[in-house]
Amino acid sequence: MATNNVHVPDDLLAQMQTAAHGQGKTVDELAEEALRAHLDDRKWQDLLAYGRQRGLESGYTEADIPDLVKDYRREQKLSPAVAVTCYIRKKGWSLPCRVRPVRMCRSER
Repeated sequence: MATNNVHVPDDLLAQMQTAAHGQGKTVDELAEEALRAHLDDRKWQDLLAYGRQRGLESGYTEADIPDLVKDYRREQKLSPAVAVTCYIRKKGWSLPCRVRPVRMCRSER
């Protein structure tokens, strides 16, 4: 294990010593645990920020989510060719001449 010195204010060191003693740990163990917890939390915060940003960029609102989930689940029950056709039609795109849908999407019936 590598050794590194970290400087903390005296009052924080006193709090760490009290907490470590109360938990039956050394100050080093308590500091390692706190640093790991902080770094793990930082990863989650970064992931949540990424998700929020992607959500904003998508143009969807929270009210759109139930319908999106319902459509996705319905299309998962279809064959892959029909699901792709449904997706293309829903986006308003045209199908290439050579692509012929197997059948109509359920939402188009």
